[in-house]
Amino acid sequence: MGNTIILYERIHERGLSLLRAAGEVIAPESLEEEALLPLFARADAVVVRAMGQVSRRLMESAPRLKVVGRHGAGVDNIDVAAASELGIWVVNTPAAPAESLAEQFLLLALALCRHFRQAERALRRGEWNQRQHLVGKELAGKTVGIIGFGNTGRLIARKCHAAFDNRVLYSDPVRAPAEVEQACGAEYVSLDQLLAESDFVTLQVPLNRDTRHMIGAEEIARMKPSAFLLNLCRGPVWDEGAVLRALMERRIAGAATDVFEVEPPGRTAQMLLQLTNFTASPHTGGLTAEAMERMSLVAEDIVRVLESQPPKWPVNQPAKPRC
Repeated sequence: MGNTIILYERIHERGLSLLRAAGEVIAPESLEEEALLPLFARADAVVVRAMGQVSRRLMESAPRLKVVGRHGAGVDNIDVAAASELGIWVVNTPAAPAESLAEQFLLLALALCRHFRQAERALRRGEWNQRQHLVGKELAGKTVGIIGFGNTGRLIARKCHAAFDNRVLYSDPVRAPAEVEQACGAEYVSLDQLLAESDFVTLQVPLNRDTRHMIGAEEIARMKPSAFLLNLCRGPVWDEGAVLRALMERRIAGAATDVFEVEPPGRTAQMLLQLTNFTASPHTGGLTAEAMERMSLVAEDIVRVLESQPPKWPVNQPAKPRC
């Protein structure tokens, strides 16, 4: 019996060719759970991107399912605990989007401190003299605080330290080795110190029970009024309502995000998008040609598991793997 691989969204041809060589690749017409159930009943592997969920119910309906692959780093749309209980591997590409996300941080940080959104709109409206009111600040020499020091956080640190001579602070539940701190030019501090001293605060953590709404009104109150807050990980990591109120009351200088609590953006996000001290992108931080190719190589671990080999990038460790 050949392998059946469910592919939620199309991926780069490099990864797709590996999947096709390993079995029949099926693209669902709908990512609603009820529509997916019949496909999961005969699935050996599943590859998911940002859209759609891989729930316990779906996995319980899939007696042949051996592996779920996440095209990217975050696995908050996969019930990893259920997968582990059921003997299903979960794999991802943790480092693949880091370069693109680090560049997205620089894009949004520079857009904030140089008032790029307001400047472009004024220019398009023919309001040339507005330039006199759009005096910005330089990113160079400022203090950058990174909450979450994984692959993307470390790369942001290296770029900021090397290219902009930034003082880099980071906060993470696990302190990085000394040689990593030295290579990144980063200093380990408490979250309170990071918030109080940083000119730019960027969120780079996975979404889980501990990080949901980890930045709210109390945390924003600890920031400098001149500071900027950025979210490059998951929308629910910050409280959008608290960010909206802080920006409207000018308690911080500005904020930017690539992600939203509800996607496409909900009511609170739509209100944020009307503010001149807020800028955003539509979850495109990892959408570069290079990152898409790298992320598609989650297919390599899919194939390894289907061939009864251990994966290189496991998210979990099932007690009794099905393969």
